Amino acid sequence: MNDLKINKLINEDNITFIIQGRIDSNNSNDLSEYVFANINENSNVVFDFEKIYYISSAGLRIVLKTQKFVKDFKVINLSSDVYEIFEMTGFSEIIKISKIMREISIEGKTLIGEGFMGKVYRLDPETIIKVYIRNGSLEEINREVSLCKKALILGLPTAIPFDIVKVKEGGYGSIFELLDSVPLNKLLTANPDKLDFYISKSINLLKQINSTDISNQDLPKKKDTAKEWLDYLAKYAIFDEKTLQKLNILIDSIPDTNMLIHGDFHIKNIMVRDDEYLLIDMDTLGVGHPIFEISAFYLSYIGYPAIEPGNTDKFFGVNELTCKKIFDDTFNSIYPNKSQKEKDDIMNKVILFSYMWLAYKTQYFEPNNLTRLNHAKEQVYKLIDKLDTLAL
Repeated sequence: MNDLKINKLINEDNITFIIQGRIDSNNSNDLSEYVFANINENSNVVFDFEKIYYISSAGLRIVLKTQKFVKDFKVINLSSDVYEIFEMTGFSEIIKISKIMREISIEGKTLIGEGFMGKVYRLDPETIIKVYIRNGSLEEINREVSLCKKALILGLPTAIPFDIVKVKEGGYGSIFELLDSVPLNKLLTANPDKLDFYISKSINLLKQINSTDISNQDLPKKKDTAKEWLDYLAKYAIFDEKTLQKLNILIDSIPDTNMLIHGDFHIKNIMVRDDEYLLIDMDTLGVGHPIFEISAFYLSYIGYPAIEPGNTDKFFGVNELTCKKIFDDTFNSIYPNKSQKEKDDIMNKVILFSYMWLAYKTQYFEPNNLTRLNHAKEQVYKLIDKLDTLAL
């Protein structure tokens, strides 16, 4: 095929064409004939361009022809030069493409933070890498990076994402620009006398997020996500049918609001440099009602240690009393004028929603953690008949 080699791989529903050399007018017809002899309109097709060093307009026409014909199509592992051709011609706007990934090692790098989904290492004074340990598919990583970029557009103080890489020690990572900074939980540990000051700063950051104008932004709707959680719980019969029906009614009762929700707001996800406070981990960013925000940090500060004493010391490096104060001060700043009875009513709703979410999260990621799963179920059953709405 005139300096062109093709290998075909079939993996479940995907047909991958590994193409090597250059694609130009001399071989584009041969390439087209080979590809279309092996696909149909229901095919999921991948062009692997890792070893393509040039593509002409004739080659681009084959790419476009394939994209229009098949069910799903993408081009992966583009070199920087070929990626630039796709961008200059506008093909990057109409075809799913991805660059070839560079590989980096985290050996000897300083671990600066660890969460449920990944570990964060300092690469150099200006950059960090989040290495994914759960749910680390490229689709999910690209989704998080996309949400980070949207957060930047909205003007939120957050780390700047600029690359997705292979990690030599295994898995994938996303690289962010984040100048030499310290997680807030470590500052609290080092300066316990400044607890009130740091809580005030975190509350101000939360209020900035929740008051951000999100008009004309395409962000996940948290209520839709909650419905997906219920579908998953139903699939595994985590709750009886009557409870599932009531949970659906309660989710439907959550008002549709346009508040920006971080969805995992806690002191390990706040980075501090000088007097600048930045929020990281944007994979849970979305739009919805305050219950989605409050429930998340209720679980982090109160829920987990109720199940597993010592959890906050292990996860945050901060004791349970400190975490309770962080939660109480934040909650009271959100509802400063509520009576105690009104606050108790809100908390019952928050607790039920928190544990429904925890039941989903545990079944999805840690189905063998029966202690956590059973506690979550007990709390839901305890409150389900006492509530008719989750409107706060």
